[in-house]
Amino acid sequence: MKAIKNNLVTYGIAFLLILALNFILPRMMPGNPLTAIYGGEAMIAMTPELKAHLIERFALDKPLWEQFGAYFLALLRGDLGFSYCYNAPALKVILGLQCPGAQGNPGASAVDAAAGRLLAGAFNSPGYRAGDRVGLAARY
Repeated sequence: MKAIKNNLVTYGIAFLLILALNFILPRMMPGNPLTAIYGGEAMIAMTPELKAHLIERFALDKPLWEQFGAYFLALLRGDLGFSYCYNAPALKVILGLQCPGAQGNPGASAVDAAAGRLLAGAFNSPGYRAGDRVGLAARY
């Protein structure tokens, strides 16, 4: 039980560090965070109203700690941003609800990927003998 608790604490710390890196890296890039996220060409074509909306949405007019708080609260609400490539919320794209080829089959890509990893892991487990060649093929 203690090992599980230690693992959960370690995973929690790693998760928070990953979130902090994901938050801070665009702010460390040259220019402002909007340019780092959307690119210079998008900033040129962006209307002042949209730019003001994005500054407010990302709390870029606030101190860094308030920006991180807004970022973290948005993640807790499930707001992972917006995919301009698919013109849909990023969470729907990740879950396969808005991807081309996944219509009518929500989450299909995530389920397929999980099943493939599960099978590859089973074939590569130390106790699996009959599929040694399959295990090697799945590994590479």
